[in-house]
Amino acid sequence: MCGRYTLVDTKDLEQRYPFTKPTFTIEPNYNVTPGQSLPVIKEDGQFDLMKWGIVPFWSSHSTGHYAMINAKAETLLEKVTYKDLIASQRCLIPATGFYEWKQDDKIKTPYYIKFSKILSFAGLYSIVVGAGDYPIKSFTIITTDANSLLAKIHDRMPVILSDKAEATWLDPKITDPKVLLPLLKPYQGKELAMYKVSPLVNNPRNNTVDLIKPLGR
Repeated sequence: MCGRYTLVDTKDLEQRYPFTKPTFTIEPNYNVTPGQSLPVIKEDGQFDLMKWGIVPFWSSHSTGHYAMINAKAETLLEKVTYKDLIASQRCLIPATGFYEWKQDDKIKTPYYIKFSKILSFAGLYSIVVGAGDYPIKSFTIITTDANSLLAKIHDRMPVILSDKAEATWLDPKITDPKVLLPLLKPYQGKELAMYKVSPLVNNPRNNTVDLIKPLGR
């Protein structure tokens, strides 16, 4: 699962995704939490602000009562919320790292998985009509089995796409799940580093650079 992530190097977004340009200001965020609005890149190649925690089309609670922050890659085609989104409502979610917690008996220790550059989570998004016909834009992060690094602390991780996979995932001409689902695999790139961090990250109100500093330094 992925319940917290970071987007710190926001000034580099235009260089990282040169095919699009945000029309809004994006502030560095050291503790992205569910319910916050963050930038995603849709299949049309444009940035959009969407709320983390997908609001399914069948929900009568457009405020997010049934919002889901993660979707398992292995069961996307089995879930009514996701199976129709794969063909045409895929997105990239820029990130500079994410947090995960290692469970030891009753103690949960936070770790930060730091990226050496901005990488993209694979996501799906939904746009539903809320109160007063106001559109509710929301997204979910797809997860998969942990790679060898993450397996030391947890059995799941967000799907991180390679540059080539990013282009395929965003291509609106590609709608076949047989082409798309193989992209949703554990990331094997060398851009990830993992270390313990302060339990201050447990509080969603905390949002400073101190959260991503290695514990003890």
